[in-house]
Amino acid sequence: MTTVPAPTGPDADRTARGEGAAARPHDPVDRSVNANGIRFHLVEAGSGPLVLLLPGFGQTAGSWRHQLRDLAAAGYRAAAPDLRGTGESDKTPRGYDAFTLAEDVAGLVGALGERSAVLVGQGYGGTLAFDVATMHPDRVRGVVAIAAPHPARLAAPRLPSRTPYRRLLRFAAAPLFPDRRLAAGNGARLERIVHAAAGPQWTSTAEYTSAVADMRRSITIPGAAKGAVEQLRWVARSPWRTDGRRHREALQSGVHVPVLHLAGDADRFVPLEELTDAARHCHGAYRLRVVPGAGHYPPEEAPEVVDRLVVEFLRALDGGPTPATQDRPVRRGRHAVPAAPDGTTAGAPRRGRHERAAPADGGAAAAADGVAPHAADGGAAAAADGAGTDTGGRAPVRPQMTLDAALRDEPGTAGARVDGRDLSAPAAALRTDLAAAAVQRAAAAGDPRPVDDAGAPAVDRRQARRSVGPVTVRATDGPAPAGVTSRPVR
Repeated sequence: MTTVPAPTGPDADRTARGEGAAARPHDPVDRSVNANGIRFHLVEAGSGPLVLLLPGFGQTAGSWRHQLRDLAAAGYRAAAPDLRGTGESDKTPRGYDAFTLAEDVAGLVGALGERSAVLVGQGYGGTLAFDVATMHPDRVRGVVAIAAPHPARLAAPRLPSRTPYRRLLRFAAAPLFPDRRLAAGNGARLERIVHAAAGPQWTSTAEYTSAVADMRRSITIPGAAKGAVEQLRWVARSPWRTDGRRHREALQSGVHVPVLHLAGDADRFVPLEELTDAARHCHGAYRLRVVPGAGHYPPEEAPEVVDRLVVEFLRALDGGPTPATQDRPVRRGRHAVPAAPDGTTAGAPRRGRHERAAPADGGAAAAADGVAPHAADGGAAAAADGAGTDTGGRAPVRPQMTLDAALRDEPGTAGARVDGRDLSAPAAALRTDLAAAAVQRAAAAGDPRPVDDAGAPAVDRRQARRSVGPVTVRATDGPAPAGVTSRPVR
């Protein structure tokens, strides 16, 4: 049973309870639900209209700890499942395509006794929410997509760009055990990926340390790393396949329910320009907001701001004012720029630079809802809820790691030891079959300095032939899987 960590603040003394234990009405409860032929683990809190919280890559239900309590307190029934193949849900050998995963979510809505739900998704979960709203519109009342591109952005059969998100897709598409690499060292690589994607202010907090520890525990559950990788592997490989063509055809109908699109202005993983074309596929109400200071994980980095925006969106669905009357994007040149008379809604990027609409007072006043406007003083004005750049006495900001470094086998973070001897940085790549395969491919092409599919320096063939025979490689930050050996380079 998963324990949902309590958030800091007034509710810090409350803990998640098991089934049958005495607890307050808003405390999350672990339970299992059967849907679409498999068993799902989920955490649930509150009563009222259903809000289904879909986690992103490497995440589980525990990543929604703030939203579970806040949405329950606002009068909603919040439920956060572990997606197929992840966390404590069933690990299946197949079924990680967009069609099956969308059926999973639609089935969960019915299994929870509801006709429809509002879907809130983070990262890959947000992209999946768009899929569900397109393929099963009768099951979806609205969508909140957080740091998530529309699936049509990823479905086109074209060469991968150099954006970090697409580099992660290439890592997942590699044929030789990316799931083992993800879980190696008790999930050390996943932590590096999260650190590269998160905002620098959050990575210096104790809550970040706790959240990452929970993610590392979850990814080392047998089969969980494979399930997480398989989700992205299908996204990366499907554009050139028949099921990918079917997916693109299904997406042409678009989303016809209200959509709230959130992004962090410090997100280096899914840049804002990856989100701006989502409005073309949304034929109902659409609103794009940028959360100041947040990276790729706004629900955990800025929960107060995110929860307030989500609750406002939910209440608008239940009969309040419709955000589309103010924030429907207008076309300005190449990009869609949401019009915001109050100056608090983020605009689309222009030529790679993020621009936000300026308020009438030139940016001197902070946004009342915590979504920072584009201030004339370069962004010095802080949001009303303290979501500015001041660290507030916290620990110094840790240096940010790039995604290339996070995906790379680096001796400083996941070094290798062969027969009791430390290997040099180039030879350390021998501990994966991927590096050996890269050497062989490059040798055939006549390239003396190849790199593997994750961007890591490959092994010098002459050095490897002189100094390394058949060896057993053991990571210094964790035991190697039993029987894993590397092949000598010939």
